Amino acid sequence: MSETTLKNIKYENTKAIFSEITLSKSITRAEISEKTGLSLVTVGKIAESLIDTGIISQVLEAKPHAGRRAGSLSVNENMYMVMVDVCPDKFIVTLYNLRMELIYIKRYDFQADIPFSENVDNIMGKILEYLLQNYDIANCLAIGVSVVGSYMKSKDIAVNSHFPEISSINLHAKFSEYFPSTDIIVSSATNVAALYNATIIPGHKEKGILYWYISYEIMLGAFILNGNILAGRDEKVSDFGATLCFDGLTLEDKIKISKSPEACAEEIALALYNTIKMMNPHAVILEIESILPTEDFIALIKNLLTNKYRLKGSEIPEIIGSLRGGNSAHLGLAMEIRHNWLENLLYSK
Repeated sequence: MSETTLKNIKYENTKAIFSEITLSKSITRAEISEKTGLSLVTVGKIAESLIDTGIISQVLEAKPHAGRRAGSLSVNENMYMVMVDVCPDKFIVTLYNLRMELIYIKRYDFQADIPFSENVDNIMGKILEYLLQNYDIANCLAIGVSVVGSYMKSKDIAVNSHFPEISSINLHAKFSEYFPSTDIIVSSATNVAALYNATIIPGHKEKGILYWYISYEIMLGAFILNGNILAGRDEKVSDFGATLCFDGLTLEDKIKISKSPEACAEEIALALYNTIKMMNPHAVILEIESILPTEDFIALIKNLLTNKYRLKGSEIPEIIGSLRGGNSAHLGLAMEIRHNWLENLLYSK
């Protein structure tokens, strides 16, 4: 068996063990072995390597008789991840622990009378000041930065036609100025939200999954194939809202002028019909914002696809609502940070 295959197996085993630890306040090696199907010896060896990194800890339990004490495993409560939404008028900052539980949230609004770049520096200074006063920077696993639009890694800029000022700063470089010793991950908010929501779908890494975020103000989306975001030239991702309709308006324009949830559903159903015909996804995830309760909106969409556009039941992919309970983009970044950390732990050796 090749060294690469062995590392892949160890990575999957480590990920499974780490996931079980993060799902519980504390858990024993025997419980992990039972839940994962891995041997107690394998669980023990990997648990020890994780303890050595400091990312998990062990609580020894006193026993009334001689012999080795049993230890419960838990994530290191002092470690955390920072997520930042970079928008043209505000930064939204969240902190998550290693269980991906929200432990802090703060909105920093821009000052209208100063340039975008100056606002960014002012807010970055405030974020750094808060972390230095309340946390140990050394315990920050990484900082995730989500941007509106596409992130072009080769140029270190975000590109969005709605907010051109965002492309005036080099994002990774800017965050590295303030956090020089911390890993920085920059990504499209839509991409990481899509990847996070795709985990709803069983076997999502072997499927084609369409993700759309829809509100009366904006429409964004991404297509995931076999666990990867499909992107085009210059790393630009899908802009489904820019789809041109027969009357010369974009799909996003049509949604903005919709007078009712039913009218909005009409526009989305037609766009979805065409997308299904072209891309034939296994599943569609709709993240609905302030239009209708998600299940009601999805019911409208399905009814239109069936009765107006005459799609057969076998032609309609699974259409479901998004995961709830937090900022999808930030949770997607947190998921990516943990994934990257585990990969680096194993593949850098």
